[in-house]
Amino acid sequence: MQSNELLELKRKVDQHEKTIVQLMEILAATNRLLSDMKSTVKSPPLTTKSLKYPRKASSPR
Repeated sequence: MQSNELLELKRKVDQHEKTIVQLMEILAATNRLLSDMKSTVKSPPLTTKSLKYPRKASSPR
């Protein structure tokens, strides 16, 4: 590889690393928000009546 090809490859790798770091920061912030929401809101227990499409009991074969 020529020097300019290596420099271009390094530039692309650096940009991808920055993008990955940004995505990880977004995920971390989202997880924190979801965790905060989960701890402040108490959800009702999940029952078959609360499901929109409850599963039917399977019949023996």
